[in-house]
Amino acid sequence: MRRSTRRLRGVLGLVLIGLAVGGGLTVGVVTITGSSPLALPESPARQAGVTEGHYIDQTSLAEMPGQLTTPVAAVDAAGRPLRDSAVIVAALRDADGRKITLATPTVVDFGHVVAGVYTRPGATKDPVSDFPGFFRTMSPGETGELTLSDGQWYAARFVELPAHVPIDVVGFRFESDPGRPPATLAVPRASMPGAFLSSDPELTRIWYSAASTMQLSMMTTSPDVGFEFFDGPERDRSLWLWYDSSADDTAYYAFGQLALPVAMRSYEAAQTSPGKFVVSSSDGVPDQNGFTERDLGALYMFYADPSILRQFYPSLAKHEAAVVSAQAQANGLYRTNILPVPPSPQNPAKPDDDSLANQLWDYAGFLGMAELADAQHQTATASTFLRRATQLKEAVDRYLWSPTKGAFVDFVGSTHVDEAGNSMAVMYGLATAQQSQRILAYLHGHNDRIYSWTTTRTWGAQNPAGSTDFDRPFLPGDPDLDVADWSAPYTQWGWAWGMGSNPDDFAKQYNYNYSLVPWAEAFEVQADFTSGEDAAGIDLIDRAWGTMLGLGPSTFYEASRHDGTPAYEVGSQHDTVIHRWASGVGALLQQYVLGVEPVTPGFRSWRIEPHGGTLNWAQGRVPTPNGPLSAWWQWKGLVRARRGYTLTVSAPSGTTGSVALPVPDHGRVLVDGHQVWKSGVHTDDARWDARSSHVVVTGIGTGNHLIRWTP
Repeated sequence: MRRSTRRLRGVLGLVLIGLAVGGGLTVGVVTITGSSPLALPESPARQAGVTEGHYIDQTSLAEMPGQLTTPVAAVDAAGRPLRDSAVIVAALRDADGRKITLATPTVVDFGHVVAGVYTRPGATKDPVSDFPGFFRTMSPGETGELTLSDGQWYAARFVELPAHVPIDVVGFRFESDPGRPPATLAVPRASMPGAFLSSDPELTRIWYSAASTMQLSMMTTSPDVGFEFFDGPERDRSLWLWYDSSADDTAYYAFGQLALPVAMRSYEAAQTSPGKFVVSSSDGVPDQNGFTERDLGALYMFYADPSILRQFYPSLAKHEAAVVSAQAQANGLYRTNILPVPPSPQNPAKPDDDSLANQLWDYAGFLGMAELADAQHQTATASTFLRRATQLKEAVDRYLWSPTKGAFVDFVGSTHVDEAGNSMAVMYGLATAQQSQRILAYLHGHNDRIYSWTTTRTWGAQNPAGSTDFDRPFLPGDPDLDVADWSAPYTQWGWAWGMGSNPDDFAKQYNYNYSLVPWAEAFEVQADFTSGEDAAGIDLIDRAWGTMLGLGPSTFYEASRHDGTPAYEVGSQHDTVIHRWASGVGALLQQYVLGVEPVTPGFRSWRIEPHGGTLNWAQGRVPTPNGPLSAWWQWKGLVRARRGYTLTVSAPSGTTGSVALPVPDHGRVLVDGHQVWKSGVHTDDARWDARSSHVVVTGIGTGNHLIRWTP
């Protein structure tokens, strides 16, 4: 079982981050160093003949933005070339402004994966005002027409889902002026700073698809504007400090230093004045929840770049005091202006806007502020934020915990249980160990299952497509449902929000009612890993993100119907199925399955605690500020008859770490050939952690290290 650094700080009230304790792993004096180069055995990926390039080639990561990309064929839904394929291809390769008629359905085949974002000459610096020019295409499946216009343009969209073609079509990318800067972040020579490979090809493909989804969401709308985090190429919001930002760790784990200026540019745009951070640089609404605090805390934990503190901390402290803490209610809970929108059935004008997810974002924000205050050597301030977190924890437990359900309800008096808020309660440590067990049991027995809304009104078989954001649909007559919640302000945005008459009704746009939403599913996955339920976490990854991959594209989308198909009609409600918040699974695979996580800012100290379930092996690379931290682990023998475990790590200069081996307390552990553990007899650098059932080795320093367990 792992408790994250933030979780321990919230629970134990640790103030000095240099004394951090995580998952029972105490980072002590460096006693195991890489004084001489150590030759490591052949990696499991090399043994299996698995390469990074094989998976990169299946995503947009293989592209080099700035190069002209042209189609090679037009095919039907079965992948057979159309009779007029050559004519269609010639027209698509021709000058801008052409309008051609395509058969229905038609898939344009570029010979490899292509994707991107439209930008037009003269694009403004304001993403919102430029948004109407993002897309100049119509879905061939709807109108039979594809209109190409203007100077340089990208079209990031799908012609058809699923894409029944020999390649994994992400979308189109055209470019009439290769000399112009690309609209999406380029990966030099298609070499990824981060990496993840495993014995499960689907998990591996999910990681690269998550990285691709994030890459396509790091955009610019004009050559003189830096890249920023966007919801995704189909949306009009840059940054958006809502659940989208919970996936930004994938940018850090996958792209390393390439992502730091993207994050910095995004928060510069969101900091509209001293003491004010807005939800998105596309609007002027102040962030009244803990999003910014949580996100900047995570950013500093990964990079430890002093400019993060210098540019943002003073203003963030003012913002937190004047805007966030000002939303405290008499009962100890907090209001917000961000949630609720669907799926939370609340209205921002209501005085009882106290949904569980809101409270958890504030809780995470307080912990983030404590970390940032520590980095500023403001111990008293850090203690203040930890006390606020404790007080909020007590209020949430008092007003939202349901002993009958064994979970927190969505808001005071609610009969629904939401996936995101309860999962965050587990992973951030707001829930006790006993509550965490009950919460996960509830989610696995309800949200993870198919609800029979037409007949028995009970939960049945496990949903093969994922886990729902609420334990059951909001249907007419539901005591939690207030029709007034679904009028203004949503209607003033020009969108037809609505619950729909049943979970399958997506006639109205943005129906989050009982849907599968990747940001919430990622929280549940993390809660599973945090509580040591590794098999459940990997199973949900396979069901949720594996389903999206199985439908054809190599990117992940915003929400699904309960059967896993996209919740929005491509071409009418959305122009792509690429959404940033769906990419959060990428960081989880490196952080938990591979097991690499920072303990102190900038990975000056780190830990490796694999959560591999029944996988045979995993290996990967995490791009830290001091250089790549590479690791792999591999089991020997069958699941029920393990005959050995090997873990290697190549640590960058100036760092030290610890390793938690998921092995029993008998047998022998060797580190670089030296015995540190033998059936309970151990050196100062090894011990048994009874809570997590791991053999823990501490004090691992720079260089290559080989750690082996034998029964």
